[in-house]
Amino acid sequence: MASSGLQLCETLSVAVMTGVGTAVTAYGSSHGWGDGRGLGLIYLAAACALLGIAAGLRTAVRRTTRGTEPAGQPAAESAAQPAPEATPEAGRSA
Repeated sequence: MASSGLQLCETLSVAVMTGVGTAVTAYGSSHGWGDGRGLGLIYLAAACALLGIAAGLRTAVRRTTRGTEPAGQPAAESAAQPAPEATPEAGRSA
């Protein structure tokens, strides 16, 4: 179900952006802009979209649960000390 939704979004985004790019280029050509200015606007919009994607990835929420470390950061404290239930003499008094 999710893969079909992703495929639909990808196909629609390519179709819509191709149509918008063609419309901007045609509008610019019909109003005497020349092809360079219309294509420049399209490249500017693409650059803004890429910057937005980069900012979104940079500010992504990192969720962690209690007792676990985020991915890429080893748990140094748990590796240095053994767990209390790992030692057989824990809790016994002599």
